[in-house]
Parts: sequence; C-alpha cells; structure tokens
Amino acid sequence: MTEDDFVNFKGLEVVDKTINLNKGINYLPVLTNAAIESAVIFEQLDGQLILAFDINKNLIYWPEGGINTLLTLEPGSAYLLNLAGPASLTYPDVIDGKIKTTKLPAITTANPWSIVKTGAYHIISIYETALTGFAAEDIIGAFSSKGQCVGMVQKSDQTGNLGLVVYGNDFTTDEVDGLMQNEEIHFKVYRAATGEIEEIVPVWDNTKPNEGLFVEYGLSAISQFKAEMTSVTITDKYNLSLYPNPAAESVNIVGSFPKSVRAFIVEPTGRIVNQIELNGNFTKVDISQLKSGIYLIQLFDGGSAIIHRKKC
Repeated sequence: MTEDDFVNFKGLEVVDKTINLNKGINYLPVLTNAAIESAVIFEQLDGQLILAFDINKNLIYWPEGGINTLLTLEPGSAYLLNLAGPASLTYPDVIDGKIKTTKLPAITTANPWSIVKTGAYHIISIYETALTGFAAEDIIGAFSSKGQCVGMVQKSDQTGNLGLVVYGNDFTTDEVDGLMQNEEIHFKVYRAATGEIEEIVPVWDNTKPNEGLFVEYGLSAISQFKAEMTSVTITDKYNLSLYPNPAAESVNIVGSFPKSVRAFIVEPTGRIVNQIELNGNFTKVDISQLKSGIYLIQLFDGGSAIIHRKKC
C-alpha cells in the first residue's frame, strides 16, 4: 500500500468464544466488545504460553524474560502468541471491573536514529542488572553489521527489565530494511544528557533460546553491557591503575577517589564475583579464590560505569 487506509467489516457477534491454539506461532483475535485484562485470558493456557506480542504497539508479555507491558487485549486487534504446546481458551461473556489502560512505551528524547517496523521481529529482554550504567532517558539501539538501526528502547526512571524489539528484513521490499536471518546484532547507547553515542557489548544470557544473532520470532536476554573500549576520560579522572597484573593472590587498586566508589570484579560472562568499596587512594583486594583467567574491574560512581580491562 502507498498510504494508510481502513476497511469496515460487518457481521454478527461470535457465539462460540472458545479458541483452540496450536503449538508454535498463532494469532489471537479478541472476541469481546470491550478491552479485557490479558491475565484473564493468558491464565487459561495452562503454562503453554511462551510469548504474547502486540506487533503494532510493541507491547510484550514474556514471563521468562521478566517483561509484561501487554496488560490489556483490545477488540479489533489480534495478538501474536508463541506456545510451547496446544491449548485452548474461552472469552467471558461479561467483563467485570475496571480495565487498566495499556500505554505505548514511546521514545521521548530526540535522537539520530530511526527504524523501519517490519513483520519479522526478535525480542530481547534487557535485564535490570544490565541497566546500572545508564541514566533515565538514555536510548539503547540495536544495529545491523552495516550500521542500520533496527530497534531501540529508552530507559525510564522505573525499575525492571526493558523489552527491546529488533526487526528483520522485509523480503517483499527491494531495500534492506532490517536484519538478515542469523545476522549478528550490535548495540549502541545514546546518552540523552550529553548527546554522545557509545558502542556497547552485550553479555547474553545463555539459558535463553537465541544468543547474539537475529532469528525471526527469536527470544534473547542480555544480563550486562560492557563498554566497547576503556573509558579513557573517567579513568584519567581517577588516575586509576592496578598492580601487579597479572596477579595471583591479591591486586592493588590505586586512584584518586574523592568519595566512596563501588568496584566490582566481573567474569567475562557478566557474573559479579566480588564487590569492594573504594574509600581512599589505595585498596588491596584478595583474589586468591578466583579461578585463573581474565576478569573485568568495573567502577560505579553514581550512574556512570567505568570499565577497566585488566587481568587479575
């Protein structure tokens, strides 16, 4: 279509409001004359529901990913469901109680990126633990290997996981407007306060079905973000240094810290293995219990994360 349009359909209300669903991808119509709480419907699916998705509004119900922005189902809409096995549900004839309105999560900050929403999508849960180094209104963007923005989400001042919808290429158009199947997903953050753009590297949760590559109807989760390069400006600010390096029993953290700063020792997988409070210019940290390998030292000063790559 060259422009938006609509079609009116007339008919009788459906009498039999039971819907049988198959394993895998289904589209769920809403057989009520008013909005209904999604929990009333989803709880009938006997634990078979993996994901529910409002393609138009980017609202997501994904319990395992810790995301639920799809609070209501509205008549005249259909929702994509992914089921682990067959199930059935029945819409009630009467809806009691006040329905909580679902709001569309919108990007409120002007930014240099734009996306094309296609019918191919991949949903990523960004865990709350991965958002520590971001400020409210910062925007996390997903990109193709050619630098095309294929999805973005804005951090708010609320707690909880963020749902990022990443779009694949629409094969019905001549242009490449999204990710190809099994293409690597790259990430950047737009700092709303400064207008700066930084490349960031995700640490994927390997317990989820897909890691790092776009898969149509795929599900992934990110447990942490790492900086693409060491943050030189903030590292220089504290005159940070570590010695000895490599180390066997202990490592000394030296820097000019004007106030208490938390430091974490983190495995490459993103798991925190130790936490220290740096209150002075010198701190000796016992690492004798750590396995041999490469670790990250992360410093958090308020909302700013500094990543200094060192062998401990």
